[in-house]
Amino acid sequence: MGSLVKKTAFFFTVLLMTAGCGTPKAQNNFTEKTIMENTAMDFKVLSSGAYGGIENIVNQLVNDEVEYNRLFSQVAARRFPVEYPEYQESKSYVFIAFGKKSSGGLNYETSNVEQNGENLVVTLKLKPKSRFSTMAIAFPYIVLEINKTVAKSLVINYEEMSE
Repeated sequence: MGSLVKKTAFFFTVLLMTAGCGTPKAQNNFTEKTIMENTAMDFKVLSSGAYGGIENIVNQLVNDEVEYNRLFSQVAARRFPVEYPEYQESKSYVFIAFGKKSSGGLNYETSNVEQNGENLVVTLKLKPKSRFSTMAIAFPYIVLEINKTVAKSLVINYEEMSE
């Protein structure tokens, strides 16, 4: 029993000693406040459609010209000539490709974009399917332009849109 008490006392002594070690963390109220708040962002749909050239599901936030050109050239691959807006350093871009779908028509609408800490949250509304839609293999996509963001990850929320 005495051994257990000694081990416990030793454990708590080491714990208290290590808890005091380390460098004090500098407080940055602006950064902490920014990370905690949701900030709605203006957005512009640069391109969208049912017949993009990206066959896989892609949800990507893009902040560099090389990746922008790579993804946009894939999106526009089924069009001739392949044209798309020029990259702007002051902007960030969101590429969303929905993968292979068995019917034509884009069934998604962007309703909101907001920064929530280190996440960029894009809310898409799913439009109800029309009784009359093209029976074709489709590769729907949306490309959004927003002001430059420091977000590190992209979150996509889906909501049903009432008729």
